[in-house]
Amino acid sequence: MLIGVNVDYNFPAVNFDWGNDFDDQMNNNELMKLLIETAIDEENEETGTRLEFVKYVSANVLGVQGFLFYITFWAKDLSSPNPQPHCYQAKVRKFAAEIDVSEFRLRPTKE
Repeated sequence: MLIGVNVDYNFPAVNFDWGNDFDDQMNNNELMKLLIETAIDEENEETGTRLEFVKYVSANVLGVQGFLFYITFWAKDLSSPNPQPHCYQAKVRKFAAEIDVSEFRLRPTKE
């Protein structure tokens, strides 16, 4: 771990609807919905929020042991007094039936 170094991810917009399906049981849209819902469910459980998916933005994918998805999406927190949608990012790995969410955060602003 680098101490004192601020490292950030840049998740550029990519059209995930292209190419072959990444799963033999569901199409890419169904897979993306499952990955996002899994990330939101884990975040809600860990933090006590009530995030609800609003809209998919983009995803990048890397071939690892399975696939590692960097996903950007909009969600709103229904437990907030002002449940305005916010842009979130999640890093989710899928290997066979296993789904592991290793990062979930608000998308950093350009400021």
